[in-house]
Amino acid sequence: SWPGGLGAGPGSDSDWARCLTEYGLTEDEAATFEGNPIDRLAPLARADVPLLNVCGATDKVVPIAENTDILRQRYEALGGRIRVISKPENGHHPHSLKDPTLIVNFVLQHTQGANDFITPRATLHSSARRFRERGQGRVAFIGGSITEMNGYRPKVCAMLQQQFPDTKFDFVNAGISSTCSTTGAFRLQQNVLSKGQVDLLFVEFAVNDDQDANHTTTECIRGMEGIARQALAANPVMDIVFLYTTNPHFVEQYQQGNTPHQMEAHETVAQAYGLCSVNFAADVAMRLGEGEFDWKTFGGVHPADFGNTLYANSISTLLKGQWAGTDTQKISRAPSDPLDPYAYAGGSLTTIQEAHLGRGWQITTPDWKALRGGTRAQYNQIPLLTADTPGAELTLHFTGTAVGLYVVAGPDSGQVDYSIDEGPVQRADLYHRYSAGLHYPRTCMLSAELTPGDHHLTLQVADTHHDKSQGHAIRIVAFSVNTGALRPLKSPDTPLSTVAGPYLQNAQATAMSIQWLTNHPCASWVEYGQPGEPFQRAVPSQDGLVRAAETTHRVTIKGLQPGTTYRYRTVSKEIIHFAAYHVSFGDKIYSDESIFTTLDPSQAECNFVVLNDIHGNDSLFIKLMAMADKTPYDLVFLNGDIVGDIDHESQFVRHILRTTESFASRIPFVLVRGNHETRGQFARQLPEYVTRQDNHYYGAFTHGPVRFVMLDGGEDKEDSHWAYSGLGDFDAYREEQTLWLKQEIQSTAFKAATFRIVLMHIPLYGSSNGHGPSDCRSQWADLINQADVDLMISGHTHRQRIVAPRPGLNPYP
Repeated sequence: SWPGGLGAGPGSDSDWARCLTEYGLTEDEAATFEGNPIDRLAPLARADVPLLNVCGATDKVVPIAENTDILRQRYEALGGRIRVISKPENGHHPHSLKDPTLIVNFVLQHTQGANDFITPRATLHSSARRFRERGQGRVAFIGGSITEMNGYRPKVCAMLQQQFPDTKFDFVNAGISSTCSTTGAFRLQQNVLSKGQVDLLFVEFAVNDDQDANHTTTECIRGMEGIARQALAANPVMDIVFLYTTNPHFVEQYQQGNTPHQMEAHETVAQAYGLCSVNFAADVAMRLGEGEFDWKTFGGVHPADFGNTLYANSISTLLKGQWAGTDTQKISRAPSDPLDPYAYAGGSLTTIQEAHLGRGWQITTPDWKALRGGTRAQYNQIPLLTADTPGAELTLHFTGTAVGLYVVAGPDSGQVDYSIDEGPVQRADLYHRYSAGLHYPRTCMLSAELTPGDHHLTLQVADTHHDKSQGHAIRIVAFSVNTGALRPLKSPDTPLSTVAGPYLQNAQATAMSIQWLTNHPCASWVEYGQPGEPFQRAVPSQDGLVRAAETTHRVTIKGLQPGTTYRYRTVSKEIIHFAAYHVSFGDKIYSDESIFTTLDPSQAECNFVVLNDIHGNDSLFIKLMAMADKTPYDLVFLNGDIVGDIDHESQFVRHILRTTESFASRIPFVLVRGNHETRGQFARQLPEYVTRQDNHYYGAFTHGPVRFVMLDGGEDKEDSHWAYSGLGDFDAYREEQTLWLKQEIQSTAFKAATFRIVLMHIPLYGSSNGHGPSDCRSQWADLINQADVDLMISGHTHRQRIVAPRPGLNPYP
């Protein structure tokens, strides 16, 4: 093309003759010469060397089509990164840019991993170390539709897998279209943290905080700070990156020299918590202003491949720049006090089953095909709390500082009248400006600055609606409740502490299990002995190994004497580093000394407490136990549905370990599982937190004159029901219990007992005719009727009732 002039360009005869002389080529040899730099691009691409080409869009001397375009095509085909700045209406001269900032940022970006748009406030070595050393890692993306779509996210995932080819990644896509940082803070536990330990988290809510939610600075900070504090509470060395994508409003603001308040708010949080951030919006605005590309080429709010590649390359630059640095840079530090005392640091979704419903409300899956307006796929198959009759009322008890409604608001969305703690009635409009054609997912906060503690929400469907709405429909996905931090927020230098416990489990005549939780991985043991005697040590040994480097601890003390009181304390020794031939220990902490008494089959009498169907109403749990304290008791049975579904460890801590603190270090509790304890991802981890007899939720033991038999009815619907996604197998589980129950009622311990009491959550009589209760009845009713059982205690129906003996049906009260 130049200087040969063999294409559209004029070339230069004198320079062409000089070129042939210098290279010793003839005209024919020059045509097939392969020594040009453009023929030697592969080594540069393999080394990931970024290229920058600045050219004039109307250059006729060195035409773009014959030069830059070929370079870009070949380099990208080799996997290389190239950036082209094409100056509109510029010819061959001048070569320079009026403002060299673009070039300076390019050089800084690719030499230091930082520039005006990429801010690496903290090292990202924690995630990289885990990827390398453990060969596994979990990377999560939370945001709106820009994250949910197949855009920048899969490109970043591919880059990570290429960077760490031997690592098994779990990539979590928690992008949900239309959602803002407020919704993100309340759904983080369910959509991200419940998946397990997250090593690297990307947060993208700038666009939706602007064009969808129109958030104030305060609301932006509360949402983003809530996400940061929850994430660092779950994993204090989690690497977190804030991403600021763009839209036309942001482009306009930046090109006018203004910074959108959403970015300022997000950056305020990033700065305070030492989090990395990437400001795509400012970068794109500058490039558009310089004519490097246009908005159509970029692809708009939901970028084309061109724009998503730009996003992914900036993220790659940040990560690789940080990973190339030393491993001694500062890491994220969470301030002990939040920027905003009402930040959504305890944000979580309270299930719709927790509400107390009046007439006009029902939990159902809407017939979306019969309704006007589009839908988001995430909500099409789930049951919602719905009403469309003015005056329909519900109430909700909750604990925290904020409450809101997570709804889908469509063309027929209504308004609600509500009051908190019997205060003034206020009105909230759920209709959104996008509701006309879409059942739009949004969080409508009702009150965000309550006094910490227990509260009561009363809500009615209003008799008015938005002028553009066609009805009064209310469709609630969940209640957004800000409970406050569930665990103390800890950074890597937070002192070792006990999060919950100790609490007693699986009490026996000759054994007792003790469990507790710590905020850092530890080696643990229990020191115990009878009063006045020196301590002995019990360790959690399994298959010859002492369990260690865990935050959930369980020690079973064996060889004890029946009906004997022992004193004990737990010991936790922090593990800083754990590798073959080298373990580094940190601090050691002791629990307060407490006591327990083993069971005694020869005891003349026993007293026990049974609670069920609390559904996370912690204040009610505590009040009921205060009533029970008037009479001494030996055991507490949690007879199912103490929680309302269980997706995360924090729910078990809050609803069970916190509420049992007054007695559980002295008196054991027995979890008789209800159907709600089977629902949610954390239900699979629950056995790590409760010690079960023979590793089953069913079992039997004797204390005093009573033989206690626990049965587990499982779910109340068939295994194939859509709500369980094919992940239930309760029919086989109940058959397994039938075989065990036949053996139990023939056992000497069962026959010798003065009283026989059966506890199970779902009653054999008086419940629904659903598959679960019916199967329990057909499997166990005849066996229990023939076994001379004295009493059966159940719940599930949310009604107090006593089923009297009926000959031929149930001969026991």
